[in-house]
Amino acid sequence: GGPGSTFHFTARFGIQRMPADKSLDKVVTDLKGISVLGVDDNATNRQVLEEMLSNWGMNPTLADLVGGIESVTLSDEEARRRGTQKTVLERRAPPTFEVLIEIQDWQQLAVRHDVAQAVDAIEALGEEGPVPAGLLSARVAYCRGEALLRAGRRAECAEAHLAAAAAAEELGWLNLAASALANAADARFRLHEYDGAIALRRRVLEVLEDLGDRSRLARAHRALARVYVDMSVGDFPRALAHYEEALSLSRDIEDRSTEARTIFDIGTVYLWLGDQARVFDHYDRAMELYEELGDHRQVAWATSQLGWVHGNLGENGKSRACYERALSLARKQEDRLLEGLCLRSLVLGY
Repeated sequence: GGPGSTFHFTARFGIQRMPADKSLDKVVTDLKGISVLGVDDNATNRQVLEEMLSNWGMNPTLADLVGGIESVTLSDEEARRRGTQKTVLERRAPPTFEVLIEIQDWQQLAVRHDVAQAVDAIEALGEEGPVPAGLLSARVAYCRGEALLRAGRRAECAEAHLAAAAAAEELGWLNLAASALANAADARFRLHEYDGAIALRRRVLEVLEDLGDRSRLARAHRALARVYVDMSVGDFPRALAHYEEALSLSRDIEDRSTEARTIFDIGTVYLWLGDQARVFDHYDRAMELYEELGDHRQVAWATSQLGWVHGNLGENGKSRACYERALSLARKQEDRLLEGLCLRSLVLGY
């Protein structure tokens, strides 16, 4: 509400003396007649892309990444044969690519060697034989657990993921079962139900061992070790045992990033145990690996942690040098959180 503003202005422009840049026109001209494949799951995006490429004189072919999903109404007989409702989701066409790499997390990828099979399974529609009756229930329970976690309802989140894990295991969907169990374990841990969290983390290890997924198995050992390190549990020998197992696995599969993080974590356990020599041995080795990997952010955080260790040992000069280096690295990486922590430590004199 209230009165607005009224204003005006006058601008005078001279006549353009330099000819307009024709570089874009040249690029578009060079593209004429070229065949191009465009892939997008969104139909509107495909339509816009097709019009744009056609206007440039190209010959576009637009495709759905996974073949498209459509709703199909089955006959009563077919629905009974499949063991589903009459209305189901089916893949409309073959996927554009036979193999895909799915980004599941910042540090986790999944290679789909048969995209058609993966899509059919996700939609609970096998190409052969009856549909697994409990698959949809498992996926619904998993999604419900994710929603409950975002709502902060951790107890219900744990129960939903446990239901998803049970249904997935019964169908032999061990990847889904492992993920659901891990989520349930994390929810129990946040509820301070440590025995329950440990039991679930151990179950995750068993499932991943059955799968033979050594990369996820290494991360699962690290996750269980972190539960044991928690001061409410404080079982450092068991934590070390699982960290050592994770270290062995990461070396076997040449996962140097996980190797570096695990070595650093082992050093932190020795810090709690008061073994200073092993603390510095492990921290130095982890720092070397971070440097070799070019992981400057981890170098910065590790250097900051080293400064904290020196400070607690009364070695204030070394502590300050570490924090100053970490501060410099944090600023280069634009890591404001670490920058603030380093400044605070320098001000306090650690």
